[in-house]
Amino acid sequence: MGAELAVVLHGVQPATWRACQRVIDAIGDVAALPLTLALAPGAMKDEGNTAFIDEMQERLECGDELAAAQGNEREAADDEAAIARVRAALRWFASRRWPLLGLVAERRAMSPAFRRALCSTPLRYAIEPQHIYALPQGSPVRSRRLSYSGDGMFDRLASLGRNAMIDRTEVESGPLLRFELQPGDADDAMVRRDWQRRLAWHLQYRQGRTMADVMRRWQCEKQPA
Repeated sequence: MGAELAVVLHGVQPATWRACQRVIDAIGDVAALPLTLALAPGAMKDEGNTAFIDEMQERLECGDELAAAQGNEREAADDEAAIARVRAALRWFASRRWPLLGLVAERRAMSPAFRRALCSTPLRYAIEPQHIYALPQGSPVRSRRLSYSGDGMFDRLASLGRNAMIDRTEVESGPLLRFELQPGDADDAMVRRDWQRRLAWHLQYRQGRTMADVMRRWQCEKQPA
């Protein structure tokens, strides 16, 4: 797998869509890239918002990917509830004839039992904060993560220094950089300019792809000759 970059926009749902559009527009100011939009659980509960559904259909037709986002619990009983939610998301996507290949765990690491359960689904990858797993094998995929994490401005500012370290150590090494953004990441001018600059810099060395495309290529390379 060559040097690639996947932009993942988290928290996509009707309530955040205007903020998400500002992030998408800011990305477009840097480069025309296919994006992975992680639909929050609320997106699948707001059945009456046909305008949002139409927007998602348009994003698919423009080459973006829609993934499902959800929290992942650690206890066995919670694992059972979590895999039930995954299957519900698969049915929701299928009812719209939308492909669903990826699951994005927003905040917690997935338990081993939950990862094993995912191997029996049609999903082809699962992302947690520090790892990516190829499915159905359950194999970890090497990557680095750049994000502006945190719920407050202090946490976002702390992210600037951490991301600078990735700039210095990553350059052309490493097959995949996950460039992860939140709906509010275009609303603060300093944060927006910082990630736009870093995105432009990394795109000198990396090809922008959706996560589904990255994982499809990874799976092909792992096939025996």
